[in-house]
Amino acid sequence: MPPPPPPSASTTQKVSSSDEGSSEEEEYHKPADGRTTNKMLHLTLYQKVDQIVRSLLFVALFAASAPFIFTLLALVYFFPEDSHLKKRTRTYCCVGVGRMAMAATGVQLSVQNREALSKLPSMDDNGVLMLFTHGSNLDGFAVSACFDIFSKKQLPMGVVAKKSLFKIPIIGTLFRLTGVVAIDRAKHNQAISQLDSAVAHIDSGYVVGISPEGTRRRTPSWGPDQLKPFKKGPFHMVKQIKSKTFLPATLFGANAAWPPGSLFPIPGAKVTVRFGDPITVDASKDVAEIQSETREIFKREIVAGMAGKPYSQDTAFSLGTPVPRSLLWGSTLLLFVPLVAFVMSKLLIQHSRFTLHFRTRTGARTIPSVLAEIKPSPPDQDNTCVGSEFTNMRLSNLSGYLILYITLGVFAAVAYLLLVFRGRVMAQSNADAAQDFYAARKRFSWAWIGASYFASGMGTWVIYAAPEVGTFLGWWGVLGYALACVVPMAIIWVLGVKIRRKMNSYMAAGGSEGYAATDWILARFGRLVQAYAVLVSIFLMWISTTAEYTAVGQVIRMFSGIPVWLSTLSVAVITLSYTLVAGLPVSILTDMAQGVAAVGLIVFAVVATSTNVTITAADWNAVANWSTLGFQSLIALVLAILGFQLLDMVIWQRVWAAKNDFNLRMGLLLGGTLIFLTMIAFGVLGMLAEAQDRARPVPHLTLDPYTKSLAFFDLLGVLPNAAVGAVVVLAICLTTSSVDSLQSAFLSVFAAEFVKRGWSLNWGRLLLVLMNVPAIVVAMREISVINLFLVADLVAATICMPAYCGLYSTVTTFGAVCGIIAANLAILIYGWASSGTFVGGFIMYTLPGGLYSSTAMIVFLVVMAGSVVVTLAVSIVQRKLFPRTEGFLAQGRYLPDQPQAEVKSPSKEIGHADQLSGGSY
Repeated sequence: MPPPPPPSASTTQKVSSSDEGSSEEEEYHKPADGRTTNKMLHLTLYQKVDQIVRSLLFVALFAASAPFIFTLLALVYFFPEDSHLKKRTRTYCCVGVGRMAMAATGVQLSVQNREALSKLPSMDDNGVLMLFTHGSNLDGFAVSACFDIFSKKQLPMGVVAKKSLFKIPIIGTLFRLTGVVAIDRAKHNQAISQLDSAVAHIDSGYVVGISPEGTRRRTPSWGPDQLKPFKKGPFHMVKQIKSKTFLPATLFGANAAWPPGSLFPIPGAKVTVRFGDPITVDASKDVAEIQSETREIFKREIVAGMAGKPYSQDTAFSLGTPVPRSLLWGSTLLLFVPLVAFVMSKLLIQHSRFTLHFRTRTGARTIPSVLAEIKPSPPDQDNTCVGSEFTNMRLSNLSGYLILYITLGVFAAVAYLLLVFRGRVMAQSNADAAQDFYAARKRFSWAWIGASYFASGMGTWVIYAAPEVGTFLGWWGVLGYALACVVPMAIIWVLGVKIRRKMNSYMAAGGSEGYAATDWILARFGRLVQAYAVLVSIFLMWISTTAEYTAVGQVIRMFSGIPVWLSTLSVAVITLSYTLVAGLPVSILTDMAQGVAAVGLIVFAVVATSTNVTITAADWNAVANWSTLGFQSLIALVLAILGFQLLDMVIWQRVWAAKNDFNLRMGLLLGGTLIFLTMIAFGVLGMLAEAQDRARPVPHLTLDPYTKSLAFFDLLGVLPNAAVGAVVVLAICLTTSSVDSLQSAFLSVFAAEFVKRGWSLNWGRLLLVLMNVPAIVVAMREISVINLFLVADLVAATICMPAYCGLYSTVTTFGAVCGIIAANLAILIYGWASSGTFVGGFIMYTLPGGLYSSTAMIVFLVVMAGSVVVTLAVSIVQRKLFPRTEGFLAQGRYLPDQPQAEVKSPSKEIGHADQLSGGSY
């Protein structure tokens, strides 16, 4: 047998357990790191609970993926053994289970000397035998996880295991399908013949792993002297295989990660797999000599590994990312909440159909204020609605729970998988954890940005509000609502690139980095204007979150009877579980999956409902009109949503997350196109529902009580329950995609201050939870937020124009402040004049006539145009009166009269505002 490679480039002398090993004898007894000791850890109660929960999570993930794994393995089971597809499929399944175990249990796995793996043969060559140390039940999972590297060379994997493991129902089936060789250690003759099967397996091109120790060690320490006596079977195998080659693998920390006598692995433990170079044995030597030499090789590997001596040019790297605790507990709640909820629902909900009385009209872009009163009602055999009463229960209680929690479970699992593999879809970044959590700066391409714009912009509100507009505003209303949702994106096409560039210039001049549009407002106009913008932004994002929670709860209750509070709480817990872990990156990552699912479900819903209506030409022509009211609503909708969206930090976060200007603009184009088509489709469905309703003797879509916001649901009456279930899934999908984006956007307005002060991410996570609590409470109590939505629309209009006029260098902070004040005075004066009372001025903030009235159009036009005029006028006058001074600079400082040359200087004293506005003062 040739001598093994030296442990390191600087250590070429052989190391044995009898001489140099004694000098390093004490090293491996010291717990210098998590890998070099296997003493039992003293766990706190919380750690013990965490340990159990993580193990149960692995069992749950394995159970969920088992049908898929078994199906793949069964499909290739009868393929020839030398089939590349069969080899790859078996390897990928084993690798998947191993990595899943590492990630779910929280064990951190790393590999040393990966250069040895490149020396292994390819799939078409003869295989090799892998010998690994065996001290824990975790060894098989750890070694399997390492084969992710092997699979890149298409080198398949096999394992030898004791026969008793095959008696475990699911594990035994998995072993048989993956080609694991069973060894009956109690029967010597059978064991020899079974080893012959393993030899044939290796010669067909597999790397088969076996432990020369036979069984696990149960000693509390780990070192070369703790190796158990080697069995002769593996060395008979290495002489018989064609390649005569084995690959040594030494595991460190596995015994500490899963100590003898412990039922579960210990979260946070570190396990290292250290590979040696492949070694070809001399077949002329007897088994005992090969066995002795191999044992000495493993002793040297153990001593070198525990002393921290790497191989030459070795770069240890980590395999996989353990599941974070917040995602872990969210997944745990996902497993146990359905059971508790089902039991409670049986106690609290009567087994009868429900009737919902809808009242209070919705406004544009808002979730309808549908306050439900539950009371038993006789079943409607025809599944129709009469007057104001809609028969709602189309799904059983159990079906509702399954749809809710399976959908949320899939999204949680997707979030976890995308977190693990995010390095493959996100651009590399040198930013620290806080920057990545809040901004994901320049990490995403246009496809991810576009999908995120679509998924985060389309909430459950779209299946209420868009059809509602179509019922009484006709084509002008449908086009107006669709345009209103994409016009802000067209403006961001220009503003986003400009502000992004100016913030880069500001940062280069010594300013802080931007995380939201409010950071640019701070740098351009100072703290006063920024504080107003932050309050408005938080207000409108909080209302949007509350409305989404409420809407999805009402949809689920409408069709299955599940209480709103339970659906709301479940959605909140699951979305928070992954946004608290990774912030904006995971929100954008999940938006891709949610966006693709939403597109498919929207297409299905539109086709299914639009092809099952019966209308006349006269009724359609009456609905599909181009009315004056519709045109007024178009203007009001565009202006209202423009102000709302320009202060919505969900949009602005993605401006910074795009890799470059091209990816930002292509993302806006993709997202805007999908949004426009979706709004048009649902608007037309509302028109179809209204045309169909006009032919009924007793209309379903009425103004008193107001039920026109339920136009889309009225079209579901003739569809089977499976289609209704798909609509419920769509509602959950739309809500989760919107809510997780809003959750990460909440923190963006505070991110710059947190990073500047060096505050821990945990403070940001705590703030996010605190901001969600009132939204969850309001949604659970089903309190109407329609009036608050209208207030947010109008208040956002008072600042959006003065703030973004700051891109023009003439505008001053004093001018912007005056513009904001003038906009608010315009609202108060108009309300006072129209109502005749002073209090009426404040009531005008709620737009008593709604967004579809001529009053709303006039108010938004006056507010936006007036704020621009006042901002520009005051700024121009100020510069005329003070030609050499800037009355209020970016940070609110007043500069005395000074030479013009100094004013133009790009110094830190006055240069920030100059760079942000794009011109000189």
